[in-house]
Amino acid sequence: LRETGNLVFHAALVGVLIAVGVGGGFTYTGQRVLVEGQAFANSLLDYSSFNPGRFVSGDTLTPYSMTLDKFDVNYVAPGQPGGGQAGDFVAHMTTQAPGGTPQDGEIRVNHPLDVQGDRVYLLGNGYAPTVTIRNAQGEEVFHDSVAFLPQDSNMTSLGVIKVADGMPEQLGLIGFFYPTMNVLDSGALTSTYGALEYPVLTLRVYAGDLGIDDGT
Repeated sequence: LRETGNLVFHAALVGVLIAVGVGGGFTYTGQRVLVEGQAFANSLLDYSSFNPGRFVSGDTLTPYSMTLDKFDVNYVAPGQPGGGQAGDFVAHMTTQAPGGTPQDGEIRVNHPLDVQGDRVYLLGNGYAPTVTIRNAQGEEVFHDSVAFLPQDSNMTSLGVIKVADGMPEQLGLIGFFYPTMNVLDSGALTSTYGALEYPVLTLRVYAGDLGIDDGT
């Protein structure tokens, strides 16, 4: 009985390794940053990053679309345990398969949304300031909600804006967004709380050739 149990255990272990290896070859993971109101189609071109298994082709992805209708987040008040951290955040989604009716759904941390056999997870949250740029004649040359990536737990966030047309020179802007701006003793700006209590956006503007036209 002892030797039989030992053989069964090792055979099961080999079976698990084979199953993981074969299963990994037919699965994929991908990431995409979505701003409220934006839609996403499950195609290779719509992913920010995509890691396919050995037997996965971009042409065989299950077709469906998702729209981020609304994103709710609240932060733990200062002075309480975990103060400043996101207490809860949830993405309200609308999903649709080809020829199907739109379906409402929610994604929370560790509570993925099942869509056409795929599992969609919520990895984090952030801000997307809406920026409008006009030229000297007052004509709008840029208007968009730009996703800024958090750099710390208080949501100090970094973003980049490129303006290729409509100005005498192309513009590149590097921005920092502070949801609750404060000034350090050194004079540098920082955010002291993740919620929008005193939001400030700073921009460093570069004018010149961004290298877009020649593919750099």
